[in-house]
Amino acid sequence: REVEEALLFCSLPLSLFLPSFVYTDDNQNNNREVEEAEKEQKYFLEAVARKEIHKKYGINNLVYDTSEKQRGNLNVAEKMLEGEILYRRGEYNEAFKALREAVKLDDSLM
Repeated sequence: REVEEALLFCSLPLSLFLPSFVYTDDNQNNNREVEEAEKEQKYFLEAVARKEIHKKYGINNLVYDTSEKQRGNLNVAEKMLEGEILYRRGEYNEAFKALREAVKLDDSLM
């Protein structure tokens, strides 16, 4: 039952993550696309701020972990999205830093 609830609460942020990620998946560094991705990122961050998903387990991992360890599936998505948007803005050093953090977080999952 707990896994089902976690997956239900996970579906909203995930559904908001995907459109924002799609906006960054354009070979052109189009300002409008970046603005749309940032708008969708804001919705994603609002969704993961919902306490219903904090400390809930999805498949073998927390859905979203608010501790400093950040061992949740959506923690990885959050950093990955941040890195993609920074990259599209041309902030390459910060982008690669965020993407490396996403890989590190992903490696810490079970």
